[in-house]
Amino acid sequence: MLINGCEIDVRSISNIDIFNIQLDIPEPKPPLFTLDDGRVIENYHHPLYNHSIMLYASYKATEIFKNIIKRSVLDIDSKYLLNNEWRIMWENMCLIDHMKPEQEKFAFLLYHLFANDSDREKLIDTVVLTELRVSKFFNSISYVRQGLDIRDANIKNAVNTGIEQLPVIIGSLQIVNPLDEYKVASESGIPWNEWLHGSMSLDDKASAIALNRLDKLVHLHQEDAAQIEAERKSKK
Repeated sequence: MLINGCEIDVRSISNIDIFNIQLDIPEPKPPLFTLDDGRVIENYHHPLYNHSIMLYASYKATEIFKNIIKRSVLDIDSKYLLNNEWRIMWENMCLIDHMKPEQEKFAFLLYHLFANDSDREKLIDTVVLTELRVSKFFNSISYVRQGLDIRDANIKNAVNTGIEQLPVIIGSLQIVNPLDEYKVASESGIPWNEWLHGSMSLDDKASAIALNRLDKLVHLHQEDAAQIEAERKSKK
């Protein structure tokens, strides 16, 4: 892989591995709010909580990216460390942050080679399963309902469970949640260990997830249409 004139050896890695990190900061909890009837509930709309969640998401994304570098970059030639700009930066880091010689290659990758979002995204899209890769397959197949693409058509009888995940976004790329991978592997009859460590490429996994999501969306529209028709007939 070529980044800013530097050739580095990389490998694809499993999303479950990059999520498996120890964070020093716990996920923020919403403040409690007492209702007029005495019930105590969590206030997810409190501005301080929302700000804390944003900061936590940024912190978590940074730690995950560090893990991506550690797991995906196999090697980088030491000659790139002779870059004049990097030598100055590294000397300052050694003085201020007391960095050790064995930390230099990782520091070079994190703070110099992948210092901007576009280069980080290039690495991520090469070695990790992203929602962007899934969406390319998801949007490549067309289904319509009454002339409208089913991705845009409304589902009248949709149920909002209120369950949502805190996405991991680095730059403009969202990392696919390992739970989504696990569900697709299970429903497809693919052993989890084979999904993680077998011969499937990132494109293979992305296409499997995309087709699974599209199939479920088609079924939702079919069930919605059937329910609307049943309601229409019951009114006659």
